[in-house]
Amino acid sequence: MIIFDTNFLIDLTSRNKKVHERALKKYMELSASGEILSTTFLSILELYKGAYRLTNTKAAIDLIYWITDLFVVIDFSDKYYESYGQLSAQLKKIGLPVGKFDELIIAMAIINEAKIVTNDEGFQNIHRLNAYRNLELLSY
Repeated sequence: MIIFDTNFLIDLTSRNKKVHERALKKYMELSASGEILSTTFLSILELYKGAYRLTNTKAAIDLIYWITDLFVVIDFSDKYYESYGQLSAQLKKIGLPVGKFDELIIAMAIINEAKIVTNDEGFQNIHRLNAYRNLELLSY
């Protein structure tokens, strides 16, 4: 399973041709891998938040519908509670909080044994914890 983070989804829908093409190239590459391509309910929430900040909200929401057709959206489950709690506490203990949404996305990836596609540098902090060094982060 591969989880696409919010910043990837934003880049995939970008009007900037170079940014869009870079994300599209990564999407095409990974879609050929045969792995399940997914995103999280958190990323969809963030996209809706952004859509309602724009003047053309309807067009932005249409793009969100397009995204939810491309990816399996992982919903919340109580199986993420403990993983999130452990991860969040460990990051805070060493002074490297990633952010609540991103910490939950990482916990979801760990439980689902998934890779994360992101260019968000905050995710790199996870590798400072030995227990999470095997989490694969894919940049684009």
